[in-house]
Amino acid sequence: MNRFLCAAVLATILAACEKKHPPAGPPDSGAAPAPGRMAPPPGKGNIRPGTFIPWVEPGRSFDQWFADVRDGSRDAAWQGKFNLGQMRAEAAPRLAALLADPDPRTRIAAADAMTWMREAGAPHIEAIVRGLDDSERRVRFHAAGALKAMGSLAAPAAPAIVRHLMRGGGGNAHELSSTLVYNCGQDGEDALIAALGEDDFIGVLAAFESLDSWGRGSNDVAVSILDRALRLSPVPRIRRAAADALGVTQNDPALAAASLLHALLEDSHADVRAASARALALIARDDTTMVQPALRALGE
Repeated sequence: MNRFLCAAVLATILAACEKKHPPAGPPDSGAAPAPGRMAPPPGKGNIRPGTFIPWVEPGRSFDQWFADVRDGSRDAAWQGKFNLGQMRAEAAPRLAALLADPDPRTRIAAADAMTWMREAGAPHIEAIVRGLDDSERRVRFHAAGALKAMGSLAAPAAPAIVRHLMRGGGGNAHELSSTLVYNCGQDGEDALIAALGEDDFIGVLAAFESLDSWGRGSNDVAVSILDRALRLSPVPRIRRAAADALGVTQNDPALAAASLLHALLEDSHADVRAASARALALIARDDTTMVQPALRALGE
């Protein structure tokens, strides 16, 4: 990625220099650009063929990108998606339609380019969510990235994200759980609460436990969900996973669950007791009144 961005910057600098100091030699012939190449606009200087050009020819960029995808010209298609990112309103609906294309190469390229649509992809969120179930791993990966790139506009996808996390996340559990916690707000919390009673909720908690960013940001929503999981779930595996995830947060919101973790030191399942003791030891820091009962429980 960096080499193409560097090429774009260098091309812009060279164009500015050539405008001030035109190179010696015959003037441009005026011939049409070769098929498959984007011609530089007038006044932009002579750009070496194959160099990424950071401007857009309206009406032609999408068709050229699509032709490159169909031809298997991976480098050209990869460069072309930058141009699509500059014409989001036009490109987003066409990319969304291509997410259902029978050709896996096209679906992969469309999902990849959709990450550049950002907020413009929000009207097509259902097509992107369907991409999370695609048989191609790279389509699933880019669909998860496209949802994250939408910011708070990804909120309507919260129930679908929870369902995917309950099934393991399709290889993208970290990306999806991050989107759920930080982008989906109240919709994310509501979707998580609705799924608390299901045995497969263990998949959500496993994804949460992998979110190392919890300890560095505002995670009131996450702690609220984990607190509910500890109190409401009849499934021992979920109570254990919720306790482990609370320990990972290691910050002040988790202290609100301390009394509940203390109660779980008497849980009928040994693994739940052990997880609660570990979580208490992690969030208590130097508070001996919290740590001592946890140590006793671990020793039993």
